[in-house]
Amino acid sequence: MSAALPQDGTLLAVIRTSCVQATQETRIAINDGAIDTFLRTLNTATYDALKSQHGLAFPLRFDTWKDEINFLAVLSLLNAFSGYRADFHSVTGSGASDNVRRMLLGMYLSGNDSPPSLSAEGLAKVSTVQLASAMGVPTHTEEKHPTLPFVTVGTAGGPLAAPLDRASKMCNEAGQFLEREGKRDLGTYLLDEASAALALGRGVESRILEAIACVPGFDDATEIEGRPVYIMKKALYLLNALRDRAVHAPDDAPQIAKDLGARWANGFPAPLPMFVDNVIPTMLLHFKILDVRHAALPTLSASVGEHSSAQATLELGTDEAYRIRAAALTAGAKIVEHARANAIGMTEVELDGYLWSIAKEGELRKLSRIAVRDTEMF
Repeated sequence: MSAALPQDGTLLAVIRTSCVQATQETRIAINDGAIDTFLRTLNTATYDALKSQHGLAFPLRFDTWKDEINFLAVLSLLNAFSGYRADFHSVTGSGASDNVRRMLLGMYLSGNDSPPSLSAEGLAKVSTVQLASAMGVPTHTEEKHPTLPFVTVGTAGGPLAAPLDRASKMCNEAGQFLEREGKRDLGTYLLDEASAALALGRGVESRILEAIACVPGFDDATEIEGRPVYIMKKALYLLNALRDRAVHAPDDAPQIAKDLGARWANGFPAPLPMFVDNVIPTMLLHFKILDVRHAALPTLSASVGEHSSAQATLELGTDEAYRIRAAALTAGAKIVEHARANAIGMTEVELDGYLWSIAKEGELRKLSRIAVRDTEMF
């Protein structure tokens, strides 16, 4: 992260204001007419069926509620690699998110490992080969040496070496952070920080987000025109996952689950923005809600509206990606504002789930998605 993180319980507000400013400075327009068309043609039954789809359901029985929270925390950490969508499809037939889920399942089911894969120590030591094995893909690819005849070289991770190398690096850095903090796993860290935020009683959700963003791999921010821009996609995703599991916690869950469940029973006191990856801005561009024709986005402005195969991507630089993601986050708030003015019940988190889900269906799968390979944030 190249932007200083606020430590005063204001991160939620700062996310929004920084994204509004970046949207304006980039000259990205948010089309009110397109928003109204989108809402007017919204299929209510489909929306209601998809609005809660955030990839949190797993065919697992966890030993404890805390174990489930730790599993979801590591899932959130690794909820990235959209820039390698075509690579994953070529090897497994599935996209990045499905492969991350497969990786997490493999890590969790290797629970007899010493140390356990999802513990702080396990994350600190996990290798590319272990992650490839957990995901069920080739652990090595044999290739001819570029200069030595008759010599072959084994590349760890096979054809998915690049994203798996990034995944192991993220795990290692997060595990080392947790070890320095004296926490046995990421879930313990999250719940301890949530308890501390509740004890303060001010800016609870922002303080939890700030604590998550201190973990390497969650610090989704940059500087644009010398000013910080915060997106925090994975941290927001994890906070929402924590709410979901706290509200539906079993009777034998620890007191922190009950305290958080009571606080969030009717939703967050201040609404969360969307968890903006590459899919959300792609969809908002498709619906013409984001207008980049006059924006300071050279790659995107020249290519908007193009369609290609399901594997196609439009690669952006980090700066351009942050700018369009900031605009998508800002547009999400405006869409919900229009929805409520028209008596349509909608939150930004629900809108996120809906847009992300329909992007995987029918003709929308064929849209060229924006992508950034050199990132661990989405």
